[in-house]
Amino acid sequence: MNSATERFRIVSYIAGKAAVASIKPLGTRAGADLLRAGGNAVDAAIGAMLVECVSQPQSVGIAGYGGVMTIYIAREHRVACVDFNSIAPRAVKEDMFKLDPDAPGGIGESGLAPVRGRVNEYGGLSLTVPGNIAGLALALSEYGTMSWAEVSKAAIHAAENGTPVDADLAAALRRFADNTDDISKRAFFGDRAIPSEGELLFQPDLAKLMRKLADEGPEAFYGPEIAGQIIKRVEEIGGILQIEDFSDYSPTLPEPISVSCGSFELFTAPVPTGGLTSLEIVKAMHALGINEEDFAAGRYHHLLIEITKLAWQDRLELFGDPAFTEDHTERLLSEDHIKSILSRIPDAVPADAPTCAESAETHTVHTVAADAEGNLASLTATMGGHFGSRIVVDGLGIALGHGMSRFHPVPGHPNSIAPGKRPLHNMSPMILLRDGKPYCAFGLPGGRKIVNVSAQLALGFIEFGMIPAQAIAMPRIHTEGFEPITITSDTPGNVLEYLEARGHNLNPVENIGMAPTAAMITPEGNRLAASQTGKESSAVV
Repeated sequence: MNSATERFRIVSYIAGKAAVASIKPLGTRAGADLLRAGGNAVDAAIGAMLVECVSQPQSVGIAGYGGVMTIYIAREHRVACVDFNSIAPRAVKEDMFKLDPDAPGGIGESGLAPVRGRVNEYGGLSLTVPGNIAGLALALSEYGTMSWAEVSKAAIHAAENGTPVDADLAAALRRFADNTDDISKRAFFGDRAIPSEGELLFQPDLAKLMRKLADEGPEAFYGPEIAGQIIKRVEEIGGILQIEDFSDYSPTLPEPISVSCGSFELFTAPVPTGGLTSLEIVKAMHALGINEEDFAAGRYHHLLIEITKLAWQDRLELFGDPAFTEDHTERLLSEDHIKSILSRIPDAVPADAPTCAESAETHTVHTVAADAEGNLASLTATMGGHFGSRIVVDGLGIALGHGMSRFHPVPGHPNSIAPGKRPLHNMSPMILLRDGKPYCAFGLPGGRKIVNVSAQLALGFIEFGMIPAQAIAMPRIHTEGFEPITITSDTPGNVLEYLEARGHNLNPVENIGMAPTAAMITPEGNRLAASQTGKESSAVV
């Protein structure tokens, strides 16, 4: 059922008692060291993420706008979530951004033309309260076993002693230097030259800040000294974040949402994450009773495309922060709604909408871990786009995330701007139970592709009994409700022919969704881990 591919790697050990996987070897090593030192899966995932904040500064950072974590707690036999999405400043206005219909591109959740001057993406008005430190600290205090100083030790060492620069990071650093202001450039690079591939990236100011947090506690990030330094920089560039926005900020512990698929139950975090759309896709596909023959013949892909289109229509029309707008979760996962989706699948498909472009850049990081006690951790955190706002705080060495880019810029939409509101985003960290027992933690970076690829990974585990490497190696599709359909070029030729015969307009690409990671506890008690190649992804058990 799987075509040959070089898009993944797997490291597994039959007698392994624990596993961790992340984007880069440094992060994976840090997580593995914490597991060996007696830490649990939550400690390991957080420690790996903090190292990624140092080694992948374009994708994630301690001042990134936010993230979300889904956890299986073995001692309590339950799944929990930590939501550390950002919040809009208290001084925002619903109509503060104007569209530029003549400008190409754009990012975020609106599906509209870019904002004039792209001020919701870059600069002072793009900033929201950074959620990463508060969220990781809450997850650690609630579900971890180690101190903040212990889980951040490897990250501090990496910032002080330098992290390897690969080709992707070298290109990202050069683009950042070419597109930021002089203060940010000096604050990030100091007097050093921009490192090239094969060299080391040193971040002494970041190391000093992280050491301060290790000594004083992560809550110091939101206190008057550090937050005051951030606000001073924000005011200099015309931003509207205030010190009160920092003191008011707190992550949340929402109840997870889930769907049952036979002996499996799939959990993720609720809106405003991407998880509800992923669950909607998985539940509808499971209701069809698909099998390996459907996969081999292309019927699986056709049905997946059509179901994904309809799920994205729900997402783009209805979703926003449930504290500000109606929560549609119960209705969208109901049997009646799933039947409605299936009743609307056509035999042929019009192909009249723009292609969804695939970016080769990784803007987010996902880490997973499984420990000997049966805990699972699935953690996603982000800067947003590369280097977020492109603003660095001098003296702290931190780039600030741009959460305002994730709001709908036009008033009247469920995801429109409001003070204290959390933006809609795509992160979808997943936990899968099998027969009520912990089975798999998985997720990925990749912007809007996260939503669809998360669902496709889940289908690999649930419908086809795949292990992590097999699910990650599956050919993938992507649509946000329209044709043409983006599809990976390793899809078998007979499947492509079947889809074209059904009326689909296909756009083959090398990859969809960046660097998925997964950690599994098999029914026999073995630990398996996998992550995708191309970004030096790594997995250790």
